[in-house]
Amino acid sequence: MLAPADSTLATVPTFNALSDIYTSDLLKHAARFQLLTEAFIATYGFKPSFIVRAPGRVNIIGEHIDYCGFPVFPMAIVPDSLIAVRATREHRIRLANINPKYPSREFSCESGS
Repeated sequence: MLAPADSTLATVPTFNALSDIYTSDLLKHAARFQLLTEAFIATYGFKPSFIVRAPGRVNIIGEHIDYCGFPVFPMAIVPDSLIAVRATREHRIRLANINPKYPSREFSCESGS
């Protein structure tokens, strides 16, 4: 694991190899990352700057009790979400999913709006 140079991001773990993230099915996960990268390039015309991974989770104690201030016991699980990201100088956020079930979206993020 490599720590980011920027101290404001020091709590965000970063990895340079999939083997640092996944302990099994490495080829399957590598194919997912490759598919995402290729879809990003096909959609936006350039490679993503980075890919974010959010592991799935289950709550061992129960759902929605954290809203009431009770303790929770979340545990990461294998299913995860991958998000390819690249900043541009446009004042827009463009989102696309590789699953055609979910339509693309675009939002303005002009200053003051």
